[in-house]
This record gives sequence, structure tokens and C-alpha cells, in this order.
Amino acid sequence: MQPPTGGVIELVSVEDRNQPFAKSIANFLEGDREGMYALVLQSQDLEASVSNLTARGLEVCGANDSREVFEVQRTSTFGARTRIESS
Repeated sequence: MQPPTGGVIELVSVEDRNQPFAKSIANFLEGDREGMYALVLQSQDLEASVSNLTARGLEVCGANDSREVFEVQRTSTFGARTRIESS
């Protein structure tokens, strides 16, 4: 699905619960929750994006499931899961 102003809305399902990101999605769904699970942003320069976010006071760390993905700590985003990956 492509929103009219750009970006992509992606519906996902869990195929391999052994993968950290898939496991966290499964846990979210099993909790009878609904709504947006994560905001995934793309960056042409991950290191610059991480530096910029850190300089603005956000906690950013590498994702558990990929060396090419960073996550903004939920404490910095009022509980929202935010991931940044290479575009």
C-alpha cells in the first residue's frame, strides 16, 4: 500500500519466531493489541542519522536482529518502536 504523500504501509505476519524482530511482533499480537507496531524509517546515511538523533537527545542503539538497523529507544519516543534502516 502506498500512501498518497509517499512512504509505504506494510502489513506483516510472523514466519520465523526465532528471529528477534519477528518474535517481538508475535508477542505484540498475542497481547490482543492492535494498531501500529513500529515506525520504520529509511536513511541514505545511517551514521549521520544516528549522530543527528543522538545530538537531539534521543537514545539510539543497534538493533538486535541486524547490524544495518538502528532503533530509537522507546523511552525517547513515548513508547513507540522506531527503527532506522538503510535505504
